[in-house]
Amino acid sequence: MYRVILVDDEFLVREAVKETMDWGSRGFELKGCFQHGEDAMDYIRDNPVEVVLTDICMPYMDGLELSRLISREYPHICVVILSGYDNFEYAKQALKYRV
Repeated sequence: MYRVILVDDEFLVREAVKETMDWGSRGFELKGCFQHGEDAMDYIRDNPVEVVLTDICMPYMDGLELSRLISREYPHICVVILSGYDNFEYAKQALKYRV
């Protein structure tokens, strides 16, 4: 099982993703949901994770900064950005961090 965390500042988005995905049948175990990147990084530092699903725009630490830190400190973790933004600059920047 791949251990996954979900990071999004919108409660309804977190709940929708959490509840609509049949995690176990796809080989994933959802280990936690977080409102922003700072909380997610605190969790990652103390717990093994293979996948991070994150939004781009969040308060405190956004998804791009989270991706940058993960890329530098935990290069084995796969980061997937879920976002409704159509700004290509976000995508270009995210590619630098292996998102």
